Amino acid sequence: MKSLFQKIVITCLCAASLWGCQRKGTSFVEMELKGGQGRTVCLYEISATQGSFFIDSLQLDADSRGRFRFPDDSAKLYALSGQGNANILFLIPLPGEELHLQAAYDSLVATAQLQSQLNSIEHPSPSLVLLAYQKKSENGLKELEKTEKRWTGNYYRVSNRDSLYQACVKQSDSILLWLKQEAKKTCQNNTDNLAPIFIFNKMCGTHPVFDPLQEEDWNFMYSCTLEMQKSMPGNPHVQRMLFNLKRIESARRNEALQQEMDKRKGGKR
Repeated sequence: MKSLFQKIVITCLCAASLWGCQRKGTSFVEMELKGGQGRTVCLYEISATQGSFFIDSLQLDADSRGRFRFPDDSAKLYALSGQGNANILFLIPLPGEELHLQAAYDSLVATAQLQSQLNSIEHPSPSLVLLAYQKKSENGLKELEKTEKRWTGNYYRVSNRDSLYQACVKQSDSILLWLKQEAKKTCQNNTDNLAPIFIFNKMCGTHPVFDPLQEEDWNFMYSCTLEMQKSMPGNPHVQRMLFNLKRIESARRNEALQQEMDKRKGGKR
């Protein structure tokens, strides 16, 4: 199970939200996972400095029910997973939040229905925000896999492979563009919690949703991170993201400067 979570690419995670951090009280998640009678559910914390580490586990009862209490009052990111189950559900419980999860044990994200007594139009629960995006991301990945199968499955059946290839590339690009548009909406509307940073580190298969080496993506990530800094001043995870983005920009400028110097040297010769 440890190796599974070592593959999760999340490097910079922060407290859920300023308004959430001001709350006090124990938070928990009540689970009803269909098909999970007697099966194990594991709880992990995703730390910015230590990666993922095991917190607790339980066996669901005869009614497929179980309950995790989150360790402290600080809003952090957690991951739920069935034993041997790569389908991971991420949660951002707020202090004092009562989460109620219904899902199928073997398909946590796709079937998840989540409720919170703190959810409102003005202040959506970060866990519900994150779940909505995880569902979209999972659907996008399935569509990408279908497109790949269309290519591999018809490679030897068609005479015009170039046409098939171009059609599959166009379809893949359309899916990834849709995912990015949805990601941008989520990030822009949730700069008071860690959802944007989670998304910045999210992959859809082998495709990053945002590539900080691309100028347009870098600008968007930097703008959102500055807004998060206003909501969560001094937060170490936001500071780390700013540091990483500034380091990328510095490297890009140094590369451009070196290229300019090389041109000048070539001209003198």
